[in-house]
Amino acid sequence: MKRRVSPVQLLILHTCAADILFAVLALGTNILVLLTYPVFHGSNLVCKSMKYLQMFPMYASPFLLVALSADRYQAICRPLAHFRSSRYRRPNWMAAIAWCLALLLSIPQLFVWAKNEKGKCSTVYGPNRHTLKNVYVLMFNTLAWLMPSIFAAVFYYCVCKAVRYSSSTSVRLLYNKTIVGERLSSDMATQDYIKELRKKSKGFRQQVSEFDRKRVHAVRLTITIVACNFFLWMPFCLINVIQAFWPEIAHVWFLPYISYLGNLNSCINPWIYIFFNRSHVRKALDSVQGTTMTEITRNSFGRPEGIELFAKSASV
Repeated sequence: MKRRVSPVQLLILHTCAADILFAVLALGTNILVLLTYPVFHGSNLVCKSMKYLQMFPMYASPFLLVALSADRYQAICRPLAHFRSSRYRRPNWMAAIAWCLALLLSIPQLFVWAKNEKGKCSTVYGPNRHTLKNVYVLMFNTLAWLMPSIFAAVFYYCVCKAVRYSSSTSVRLLYNKTIVGERLSSDMATQDYIKELRKKSKGFRQQVSEFDRKRVHAVRLTITIVACNFFLWMPFCLINVIQAFWPEIAHVWFLPYISYLGNLNSCINPWIYIFFNRSHVRKALDSVQGTTMTEITRNSFGRPEGIELFAKSASV
């Protein structure tokens, strides 16, 4: 019987989908445009649609990370509400809201970009170009980077606080159990009962520690993903603000190269998943290797000529 993915894994799959869309829709289309630069061979509709699709995953990825943070907050800080609700309904709703918000907030791209008379796909801000550009840049950086980072930081602060409190509570409970066990030992003098109680308590502690280990593992994984998203996209967002408000200092040669760090976020996320799930990756590789060897054996000895060759070699 196949085990279903957990809510965390489900949201991580959504995040992976957003990373793939960013690589295809944003980076892929930019490469195609650079091949024919400075002339854009598409129509005005193609220009607007392309810029809309480029912006869509840039909103979806941080919103899904906030959904991931909110799910961990719900599971750890509000466990009763977490178990009362459906296991998969809430993550699915969070992911759906993140995707819908990304679709909605990307709509301004349809009005900001257009194909001009020189044949370029460029921004069109109208008569108040400087003011509208500054407002749009601030809106994007606030909605796609600053606010998601703040929300995720608040959620994970509460999560880390709850995990720390849970660990200290477990230590106090263990200490109290030891004191009670010593009193029972001195009063009742039932060594067999105490041994059995300690055995059961040890198994219970192992079960609880395994649950805590998996919970902390999920928290570390998601915190690492959110932190990488924040720090890798920070140069891109800050340089956008500098270019909008202080264009005279935006021509420093190294600034454009620093802004490219945001593109690495989609490349780094898969390696983060592999690093935190090394055992699963090993099992997957062993499974693929075993399947490959089985197919080779079947192709070699499953046919009559294969069996005949094997028999001849065995007789020799």
